[in-house]
Amino acid sequence: MSLMKEIEKKEALLRMQMHKLDLLQAKIDRIAVSEDRCAFEKQINNIKDSLAETDKELKILHQKNRKMFLFALAVFIIIILIIIFFKS
Repeated sequence: MSLMKEIEKKEALLRMQMHKLDLLQAKIDRIAVSEDRCAFEKQINNIKDSLAETDKELKILHQKNRKMFLFALAVFIIIILIIIFFKS
């Protein structure tokens, strides 16, 4: 899978988890029973943990993407220099 598709996939997962978190927080605000509230709070904590992990993975993917861009740029510059060198 290409790096950009993987980044897009992680960003979509991040948006979906944020949406779930918003929905759960809205539900928890309406619930007065402590048992139900506790179950929702556990779900919210699980989603927050998942969000943190996805965010870390996304940062790593962005770093890899930057490195690949710099590598491609370096190769491009080397090819241009070789072409210039052999033309003269």
